[in-house]
Amino acid sequence: MLQTAGLTRPSSGRSRAGVVSFVPPLKYNVVFGFAESNAVMADPSTELTSNGLRPSAAAHVKRQDHTMPPIALLLDFDGVLRRWESDDAAIESRYGLPVGSIRRIAFSPEFLLPAITGQISDGMWRDRVADELQQQHSSSSARDAVAKWSAPIGQIDSDVLGVLARCRSDLRLVLSTNATSRLAADMRSLGLADRFHAVANSSEIGAVKPSAAYFNGALVQANVSATEALFVDDSLANVEAAAALGIRSHHFTGHVAFSAFLHEAGALIENVG
Repeated sequence: MLQTAGLTRPSSGRSRAGVVSFVPPLKYNVVFGFAESNAVMADPSTELTSNGLRPSAAAHVKRQDHTMPPIALLLDFDGVLRRWESDDAAIESRYGLPVGSIRRIAFSPEFLLPAITGQISDGMWRDRVADELQQQHSSSSARDAVAKWSAPIGQIDSDVLGVLARCRSDLRLVLSTNATSRLAADMRSLGLADRFHAVANSSEIGAVKPSAAYFNGALVQANVSATEALFVDDSLANVEAAAALGIRSHHFTGHVAFSAFLHEAGALIENVG
C-alpha cells in the first residue's frame, strides 16, 4: 500500500500459512477505490466490473504444488516494512486547511493515479495537490502545508527487517510497491538502497497492484515465474490477486506470522541444511 491510504478489503477464506486460495467469484476493488487506465487494464487475465478489478474466467488457476524452495520474495513496502506516523490534522490546522483535506485531494484518483503509474513525477504530483488545495481554500497556506506533509519519509519496522535478515542468502528480495518517483530517494535515506536485489515500483512498471499487469512486471524484475515467487502485502485485495496468478501469497498482519510463512515456504536460513 502507498503510505496509509485505505483499501476496501473483501472477505475471503485463507488456507494454512497465509496462502490465499482463489475462490471465484472474488471481485477486487481497484487500488484506492478507483478504476485503472486502459493501459493498466490491457492484460487479458483481468476485467473491470462495477465493483473494480477481478480475474476473468481465463485467469482462474488451480492451487500450485509449491514443493520447491522459492527463488524470490516480492515484499510490499508501506504497511509491511515501512510505518508512518500521521500528524495530518496538526499540519492542516496550522496552515488553515480543513482536517482531512490533504489526503482527500492527494489520494483521489485524479491526482494519485498519474503519479503512481509514472505519468508525472512525485514533485509534480505534490505541486498539483498544493495548487488544488490553494484554489479550494484561498485563505490557507496550502503550499507550506503540503511541503510540511511531504517532509517525513516514514520509519522502518525493525522486526520485519530482522525477519528479512534471516532469509536465505540466495533468495532474491524484491521490493514490490505502488509508489511515486520519490521511492529511490526514500530508500537511500532509510538505508535500504542496497538491501534489495530489485525494486518493482508501479511508477516504473506503469501499472498498479492489484492488476495482473503489475504482477507480471514485478515477476520480470525478479526474473522468476509465478510459481517460483512469494508475495507478502498488507492489502488482502493485492494478496488475493497475486494468489490468483499462481504466486504463493501471504496477507501481512505482523512479523511473527510473516516469519512463520517464510519458514514453511523454505525461505529462511534455518531451512537450509
